[in-house]
Amino acid sequence: MKLRDMMFLVIGGLLVISGMVLNSLLSGNADAQEIQIEVAKRVTDDNSRHIKGLIKEIQKEIKQGEILKQLDDYKNSQQEGIQDRWFRRQDRR
Repeated sequence: MKLRDMMFLVIGGLLVISGMVLNSLLSGNADAQEIQIEVAKRVTDDNSRHIKGLIKEIQKEIKQGEILKQLDDYKNSQQEGIQDRWFRRQDRR
C-alpha cells in the first residue's frame, strides 16, 4: 500500500466517524425539539381548557346579570302598574 492510499483511508475513516458523531448529536436535538413541541402543545391545551372554563363562567355571570336585569325591569313594570292603579283610584275619589 502506498502512502497516498493510507492517507485516503485515514481521511475517509475520519469522515465516517465524524459523520456518525454529528448524526448522533443532530438526532438528539431532533428528539429534544419533538419533546419541546409536545410540552408546548400540552401547555397550550391546558391553557385553552382553563380559558374556555373562564369564558363559560363569564358567560354564566353575564346571563345571570341579564336575568336579574329582566327581573328588575319586571318588578319596576309591576310597581308602575300599581302606582298607575293607585293614581286612578285617587282620581276617582
